[in-house]
Amino acid sequence: MKVTFLLPGNTASGGVRVTMQMGNCLLERGHAVRIAYRRDPLLSREQLKTLARYVTFRCQGLTETRWLSCFRGRKEAFVNLDELEFGDKEVVIATGIHTIEDLNQLQGNVLKVRYCHGLLEQEPEHVRKMWLWEGPIDTVAVSPALVPTLQKHCTGRILGVVPNGISPQEYFVENGLRDGIGMIFCNLKVKGPEVAVALVKALYHRFPSVPRYAFGACRRLKELSPCDYTRYPSIERAREIYNRCKIWLVTSRDEGFSLPILEAMACGCVVISARHSNATNLITDGVNGYIVPYGDIGRYMERIGRLLEDETLRRSVVEEGFKTVKKFTWESATDSMEDTLRKLCASALP
Repeated sequence: MKVTFLLPGNTASGGVRVTMQMGNCLLERGHAVRIAYRRDPLLSREQLKTLARYVTFRCQGLTETRWLSCFRGRKEAFVNLDELEFGDKEVVIATGIHTIEDLNQLQGNVLKVRYCHGLLEQEPEHVRKMWLWEGPIDTVAVSPALVPTLQKHCTGRILGVVPNGISPQEYFVENGLRDGIGMIFCNLKVKGPEVAVALVKALYHRFPSVPRYAFGACRRLKELSPCDYTRYPSIERAREIYNRCKIWLVTSRDEGFSLPILEAMACGCVVISARHSNATNLITDGVNGYIVPYGDIGRYMERIGRLLEDETLRRSVVEEGFKTVKKFTWESATDSMEDTLRKLCASALP
């Protein structure tokens, strides 16, 4: 198959990372894959802002990982998508929400697919229309939790579910010092930043001797002061932080897939997550992790206290987490993508 993934930019986001990985997996299976990403127009305000951001980061000693540098196939930048050439019945996949309009306007005899990495049903109707999930283009979901909402709003076919993958052997560090509690911090509302701050403070007062770790892309807030915070960690540093933790906290209101849940499980952490649709898809409460009501600090602390006191229980939940991770390998994710795209191509035959 000939496949092009569309991305809104060459950034350090998780969406770019998993697209790069899926592209590499399809390349290994002999498919012709490229990644096309939007670039800012020359001397535009957006380009100048990007340049200023780069200079600022260099001055602060920070580095954003450019995931596309890890892609082994062809990469092409565009300002307008019609600048690129597409083959007859080439599969063109808009990843996320920000390239769907580009895909809608693309001319030619191509097979168009929207790859949904997240959609909040509680958002107003005009926001959903702005995201352009409505319309006749076929859609793939990254999680089964997204399918009911997509079925409600999309007039095109829902082709199936293609989850993100994980390489378990790249995460767990055996016999390392494991003494802390960690989380990823993001100041976007949907990620529950106020809950994360409240948890850091509660942990500091109730378990002062237990180290607290966090990493993220945003600047460190002063409210996170009783916490060891790393901004833009390398893969190696993120893995080190995961493996220093006995417990990993997820505070999001909602997620498209929530790959950090699997990453934390793969590193031997017990995950305690706020209840949202995909958390319940990955976690069976009390078996391979814990689910608590969003913002319920008391419930988080109750679960944390029990796990810190009962090492046998913690190890049991960790082992169940390892079993869960094995179900979400990149090999199985690529199988799902191949099957879905082959069905799409077969349905387009004359």
